[in-house]
Amino acid sequence: MANWVRLWEDMPTDPKWRVIAKRSGRSISEVIAVFNFMLANAGANANERGVLLNWSDEDVAAALDVDTEHVAAIREAMQGKTLEGDRLSGWEKRQPKREDSSAERAKQWRERKRTQANALERPDTDTDIVPNNSNELLGREIARPPIAAVTPLPVSPEAPDARVYRRGREVLGNSAGGIVKRLIVAKDGNLSLAAAAIETASTKADPKTYLMAIVNARQKDSDSERLRISGDAW
Repeated sequence: MANWVRLWEDMPTDPKWRVIAKRSGRSISEVIAVFNFMLANAGANANERGVLLNWSDEDVAAALDVDTEHVAAIREAMQGKTLEGDRLSGWEKRQPKREDSSAERAKQWRERKRTQANALERPDTDTDIVPNNSNELLGREIARPPIAAVTPLPVSPEAPDARVYRRGREVLGNSAGGIVKRLIVAKDGNLSLAAAAIETASTKADPKTYLMAIVNARQKDSDSERLRISGDAW
């Protein structure tokens, strides 16, 4: 049967890893990975759990795809922090001796599921005792009437132009209607292009100036085109 070891909630953020990483010149992720190998190794020691047995820097390095000297540097840097010789510090605290087999955990899990299922399936049996002077009705349990299901009202989808105006007010303020209208005209009525311009404006320091530049540029193009057609531009 496989041996289990426990991880604790603050283990990934333990400040000791940063100290060990600095000592060894390796990354924090490598330090935590090596420590996890140590947990598995010490947990599998049938003679004395918590003590490294047949530890091999080379084997761990191959498993992690790193250099052997990197694993050795991390192991040496752990001395006085998470290691005392070959013993993992705090093993008795983090890995208490008690029956914790997978069968027992499975049994507890099934019991919790069964309790939850019973709670969900149990009908409403709450009853009221109706006081009455009649011996016939005194103490009779009256079942509560069932609660009628409430059907939610359908929600009408938001019109595309309404979404553009709403987003315009979110970016420019409640008085943005005029600018949004001119922007839609500048984009030849294409709501998708207008919406994209508003989203881009939301990333600018001055969204209003950005959108007005688009509107004014379009207006200048339109004026030039009218002059060219009328012959005034020549």
